[in-house]
Amino acid sequence: MKYFPKLYSRSRLWAILAAVTDVTALAAGTAFTALAALAAAWPTGSPSILTSAALAQESLHRGLKVTQQTEASGVYEIWLSPDAIRVSSATAGFVLAARAPKWQVQVWRGDRRERSEVGLAEFLKGDLLLTNHISYAADMRKVLSQKRMTRGTDKLIVYRFPPIEAVGGSGLFTYDGNDDAGNRHGTKLTPELMSLDLGYARPVSQIIAKLHNLIDLPGVPVNAYYYLPGGKSENILDCRILDRRFTFKDSLLTAPASYKKVALSKNLFLTKGQVDMLQDMYGTKVELK
Repeated sequence: MKYFPKLYSRSRLWAILAAVTDVTALAAGTAFTALAALAAAWPTGSPSILTSAALAQESLHRGLKVTQQTEASGVYEIWLSPDAIRVSSATAGFVLAARAPKWQVQVWRGDRRERSEVGLAEFLKGDLLLTNHISYAADMRKVLSQKRMTRGTDKLIVYRFPPIEAVGGSGLFTYDGNDDAGNRHGTKLTPELMSLDLGYARPVSQIIAKLHNLIDLPGVPVNAYYYLPGGKSENILDCRILDRRFTFKDSLLTAPASYKKVALSKNLFLTKGQVDMLQDMYGTKVELK
């Protein structure tokens, strides 16, 4: 089964899958909430065990630490620098990392002690994140216009896309005619994407765009949102900057060597509980390749 674009209204499928995890969602803010700096931070993942001497000799990557909440895929913590990126999914439990110069993409799970590695080109052309197809971001494919602006010290690129229609329900879950944000089915939504112009290596922005099923555009995507006919905005992707001088080491970009190497598949991006939920829903084994 490739994915489930027609069975569920936008974030309905993820709401079901997320019900088997224990996650506290970040509060959604306005589009420019992405640029608010927060002091709190938390560690995630399972770094490789190295000696103190080896740690002292490791390369350091300097950049940003952010959290992103999506309408379809839950919460991510992302570390990004000009030459590396690390993504930790609070909702689905996987870690993804890549770094210059080869940009091999590593994905691993601590719960099942599994890891996989593929080239960047293979990762970008794949279709691995199950819920991406039920996000409004999937409809943001053709850029109508773009503008550059500065907010504080941040250089921004804002992309506007053609209007899309709110989807109130389909297939099994046609309910009250509204989508999960309360928008009436067929309401015209005008989507925009906000990216930070950081000058980072292109693979950094490509990997983040792939996570959210956005098209590959200049800048690091941080926020996606749409405007309603009355001018009110709703978030598709909400970002908060936790640390603007964040540093992380090479050892945190590599899966523990003791983890079992497996082929990269959709299973690696879901918890066992989420996979089991899909099996129960369909009454048979669902192959998530």
